[in-house]
Amino acid sequence: NIMSMSQRLGVQFSSVSGDKQKIIGYDVHSSGIAILRMDTPNSKVNSLSTAFTTQLMEQYKRAIDDPAVKGLVLISSKPDCFIAGADIQMLASCKTKDEVTSLSRAGQQSMLEVENSPKPVVAGLMGGCVGGGME
Repeated sequence: NIMSMSQRLGVQFSSVSGDKQKIIGYDVHSSGIAILRMDTPNSKVNSLSTAFTTQLMEQYKRAIDDPAVKGLVLISSKPDCFIAGADIQMLASCKTKDEVTSLSRAGQQSMLEVENSPKPVVAGLMGGCVGGGME
Protein backbone atom coordinates (compact mmCIF):
# COMPACT_ATOMS: atom_id res chain seq x y z
CA ASN A 1 0.00 0.00 0.00
CA ILE A 2 0.98 3.64 -0.27
CA MET A 3 2.13 3.92 3.37
CA SER A 4 4.48 0.94 3.26
CA MET A 5 5.88 2.14 -0.06
CA SER A 6 6.62 5.57 1.41
CA GLN A 7 8.43 4.02 4.37
CA ARG A 8 10.52 1.82 2.08
CA LEU A 9 11.50 4.81 -0.05
CA GLY A 10 12.24 6.91 3.03
CA VAL A 11 9.61 9.46 2.04
CA GLN A 12 8.11 11.40 4.93
CA PHE A 13 4.35 11.45 4.94
CA SER A 14 1.96 13.56 6.92
CA SER A 15 -0.82 12.14 8.98
CA VAL A 16 -3.93 13.85 10.20
CA SER A 17 -3.14 12.66 13.71
CA GLY A 18 -0.40 13.92 15.95
CA ASP A 19 1.77 16.90 15.06
CA LYS A 20 2.08 16.26 11.32
CA GLN A 21 0.89 18.74 8.69
CA LYS A 22 -2.73 18.48 7.66
CA ILE A 23 -3.23 18.20 3.90
CA ILE A 24 -6.80 16.89 3.72
CA GLY A 25 -9.45 18.69 5.76
CA TYR A 26 -12.59 16.88 6.86
CA ASP A 27 -15.99 18.35 7.68
CA VAL A 28 -19.46 16.87 7.64
CA HIS A 29 -22.26 19.20 6.57
CA SER A 30 -25.60 18.96 8.38
CA SER A 31 -26.98 17.34 5.19
CA GLY A 32 -24.72 14.32 5.77
CA ILE A 33 -22.23 15.23 3.06
CA ALA A 34 -18.57 14.87 4.01
CA ILE A 35 -16.35 17.58 2.53
CA LEU A 36 -12.75 16.49 1.94
CA ARG A 37 -10.82 19.71 1.29
CA MET A 38 -7.40 19.29 -0.33
CA ASP A 39 -4.80 21.90 0.61
CA THR A 40 -1.12 21.02 0.45
CA PRO A 41 0.62 23.47 2.83
CA ASN A 42 3.23 25.85 1.43
CA SER A 43 2.43 24.91 -2.16
CA LYS A 44 0.58 26.67 -4.98
CA VAL A 45 -0.82 23.32 -6.13
CA ASN A 46 -1.99 19.99 -4.75
CA SER A 47 0.13 17.13 -6.04
CA LEU A 48 -0.24 13.41 -5.50
CA SER A 49 2.50 12.85 -2.96
CA THR A 50 2.60 9.90 -0.63
CA ALA A 51 1.46 12.18 2.21
CA PHE A 52 -1.41 13.53 0.13
CA THR A 53 -2.67 10.10 -0.91
CA THR A 54 -2.26 8.67 2.58
CA GLN A 55 -4.31 11.43 4.17
CA LEU A 56 -6.90 11.38 1.40
CA MET A 57 -7.48 7.68 1.97
CA GLU A 58 -7.57 8.10 5.77
CA GLN A 59 -10.27 10.74 5.46
CA TYR A 60 -12.10 8.82 2.73
CA LYS A 61 -12.27 5.75 4.99
CA ARG A 62 -13.38 7.94 7.90
CA ALA A 63 -16.33 9.16 5.81
CA ILE A 64 -17.18 5.69 4.53
CA ASP A 65 -17.17 4.28 8.07
CA ASP A 66 -19.39 7.08 9.41
CA PRO A 67 -23.05 6.02 9.18
CA ALA A 68 -24.13 9.70 9.30
CA VAL A 69 -22.28 10.39 6.03
CA LYS A 70 -24.43 9.88 2.93
CA GLY A 71 -21.91 11.03 0.33
CA LEU A 72 -18.56 12.76 -0.17
CA VAL A 73 -17.37 15.84 -2.04
CA LEU A 74 -13.69 16.34 -2.87
CA ILE A 75 -12.67 19.98 -3.33
CA SER A 76 -9.45 21.95 -3.50
CA SER A 77 -8.56 25.03 -1.49
CA LYS A 78 -6.22 26.06 -4.30
CA PRO A 79 -7.93 28.73 -6.44
CA ASP A 80 -6.59 27.57 -9.80
CA CYS A 81 -5.75 23.90 -9.32
CA PHE A 82 -7.59 20.77 -8.27
CA ILE A 83 -4.63 18.37 -8.59
CA ALA A 84 -1.44 18.99 -10.56
CA GLY A 85 -0.59 15.30 -10.96
CA ALA A 86 2.10 13.21 -9.29
CA ASP A 87 4.65 14.77 -6.96
CA ILE A 88 7.82 14.97 -9.05
CA GLN A 89 10.14 14.89 -6.00
CA MET A 90 8.45 11.69 -4.83
CA LEU A 91 8.99 10.10 -8.24
CA ALA A 92 12.60 11.30 -8.34
CA SER A 93 13.28 9.55 -5.02
CA CYS A 94 12.57 6.18 -6.64
CA LYS A 95 15.77 4.32 -7.51
CA THR A 96 14.39 1.59 -9.78
CA LYS A 97 11.59 1.14 -12.28
CA ASP A 98 10.07 -1.42 -9.89
CA GLU A 99 9.79 1.26 -7.19
CA VAL A 100 8.05 3.61 -9.64
CA THR A 101 5.74 0.80 -10.72
CA SER A 102 4.88 -0.12 -7.12
CA LEU A 103 4.22 3.50 -6.23
CA SER A 104 2.02 3.95 -9.29
CA ARG A 105 0.07 0.77 -8.57
CA ALA A 106 -0.49 1.78 -4.93
CA GLY A 107 -1.90 5.13 -6.08
CA GLN A 108 -4.09 3.48 -8.69
CA GLN A 109 -5.39 1.01 -6.09
CA SER A 110 -6.33 3.90 -3.80
CA MET A 111 -8.25 5.62 -6.61
CA LEU A 112 -9.94 2.34 -7.54
CA GLU A 113 -11.18 2.08 -3.96
CA VAL A 114 -12.77 5.53 -4.30
CA GLU A 115 -14.20 4.61 -7.71
CA ASN A 116 -15.90 1.57 -6.18
CA SER A 117 -17.15 3.50 -3.16
CA PRO A 118 -20.32 2.30 -1.46
CA LYS A 119 -21.31 5.98 -1.10
CA PRO A 120 -21.52 8.61 -3.84
CA VAL A 121 -18.31 10.60 -4.36
CA VAL A 122 -18.25 13.87 -6.31
CA ALA A 123 -15.17 15.88 -7.27
CA GLY A 124 -15.77 19.63 -7.43
CA LEU A 125 -13.19 20.67 -10.02
CA MET A 126 -12.05 24.23 -10.33
CA GLY A 127 -8.86 24.89 -12.20
CA GLY A 128 -6.33 22.43 -13.53
CA CYS A 129 -6.52 18.70 -13.02
CA VAL A 130 -3.94 16.46 -14.68
CA GLY A 131 -2.45 12.98 -14.46
CA GLY A 132 -3.62 10.87 -11.54
CA GLY A 133 -5.89 13.69 -10.40
CA MET A 134 -8.22 12.74 -13.25
CA GLU A 135 -8.65 9.21 -11.95
